[in-house]
Amino acid sequence: MSGLRALRLRNLISFAAALLKNVDKFHLSFDRSYREAITKLEAELEGREVYEFSRSLVNKFYLLEHISEITFGEKSYEKIALTWLALYGERFFKQPFPGLRDFSTKIIETYSRVLNERKLHLSYSFPEWFIKELEIVFDREELEKLLKSLNEEVIWARINTLKTDEDKALKELDKQRISFERDKDISYLVKLIEFPRPTGKISLFKEGKLILQDKASVLAVEALRPEPGELICDVCAAPGIKTSLIAQLTENKARILAIDVSKRRINQMKALMRRYGAKNIELAISDSRKMRLRRKSDKVLLDSPCSASGAIGRDPAIKVHLRRRGRINYYAQLQRSLLSNCLNLGREVIYVTCSILPQEGEEVVLSVLNESSAKLVDLDLPCSNGYSLYPRSYLFKRTFPHVHECEAFFYAKLLVN
Repeated sequence: MSGLRALRLRNLISFAAALLKNVDKFHLSFDRSYREAITKLEAELEGREVYEFSRSLVNKFYLLEHISEITFGEKSYEKIALTWLALYGERFFKQPFPGLRDFSTKIIETYSRVLNERKLHLSYSFPEWFIKELEIVFDREELEKLLKSLNEEVIWARINTLKTDEDKALKELDKQRISFERDKDISYLVKLIEFPRPTGKISLFKEGKLILQDKASVLAVEALRPEPGELICDVCAAPGIKTSLIAQLTENKARILAIDVSKRRINQMKALMRRYGAKNIELAISDSRKMRLRRKSDKVLLDSPCSASGAIGRDPAIKVHLRRRGRINYYAQLQRSLLSNCLNLGREVIYVTCSILPQEGEEVVLSVLNESSAKLVDLDLPCSNGYSLYPRSYLFKRTFPHVHECEAFFYAKLLVN
């Protein structure tokens, strides 16, 4: 008998409200919100079912908020949780919730009416402004495919050839009964299909031989084309996954300067680099909008802070954070400052964001180019071109989850004269 059969409705709603408050009010990631909410409540709420319920609750936040406001005449995290349970609870948890019967019928009727309106921001549960921005660059059919895929998680892992070789890692995956597909573009990359236990409990991950890293993130380093002997500057480097891949691709024979503004995150990077066998890395704490180097680096990788709107499948809390549209303007200004200064740090700059919005991609690069003598050049990546509304869109590259089965990233390469 499932441990959830005895769940008390009150406890489940209290937990869900605490989770949503952490995500929406305190702007925390989904995993952190979940951990903090679950520790405050009774142990009976532990379990994979509750975790999946939590992801669904956050993923459907805007739809549930809209329905609960119509039904109850107010917005509250408790009412949003009640709405989810009325719509999906009995089928999902395989147990009745008698306390919901008084208003379940009204919620279900409202839900049907809302879906019949075929409003994309409600059908796929996104902020309305976000959908309107994407309608500028996608037709409706393509946009629906994109929105559906943004709500789904695909898990990629790279084989760390500093600690093992590809054949040994693939054999070990088979031995541990982990179902995977090898990527057609990058030999050291695998898509994980099914695994019997959390990755943190799988020896390949614990030993640093396999590293969770999305394909779109790997392509950012592939775009850099790092070579042994080069001086490479990794800006906004923490937590260091891309830094370690630069070391891997150069067999620890490049000199890497990894920069981040956070002392705490830099300290965490030290342990991570040891675990992954990454060497010849100098870690520096600095504001990359202002810093200077005595010697220009050969290449610079700037994976800029952004809205993370392309990584919703990994963290559904990002959808809720997107309700604050003003954050996009904040990030765009920060990105312009970072990219402008990176042109002073190296001869070649790769600019990357995990955002699907042109305000953080094409518009940032074109704005910086207008004030610089740098040159935009093509990238040889297995990606789509940038949004065609923008000049020289064929020189920009993008990944999309419904096309490339990975997060939505933007890439551009600039050469400094």
